[in-house]
Amino acid sequence: MHRPPTTPAELSRRQLDVLCEIANGATVDEVAHRMHLSPHTVRHHLRVARQRLCAPNTLAAVVHAIAGGLLDASELPVRPSPASIDRARQHHGASDVIRAAAPPPPRTRRSSSP
Repeated sequence: MHRPPTTPAELSRRQLDVLCEIANGATVDEVAHRMHLSPHTVRHHLRVARQRLCAPNTLAAVVHAIAGGLLDASELPVRPSPASIDRARQHHGASDVIRAAAPPPPRTRRSSSP
């Protein structure tokens, strides 16, 4: 049974990983392949993340996750505007309202070969 979202949104490690992959431009099929999941499972994780973040769509979920500190906007190929992040923070009341079940792993940058 689905429980309604509580004040601090709690995303599982897998939901956060899927949302991060989507935020970086991957398709559902690409995420499924990379994470060894079915596309149906990836869509389920996105749906639950959207519900817990009270977001009407995936883009809004990404913005809410950035506003709450779950995703680092500087690591995304396309960054949301500061105004959209501020609106998401106002929606949740404060920037520290959203918490992840576990902190995301540190990301390493790949250097390009000359």
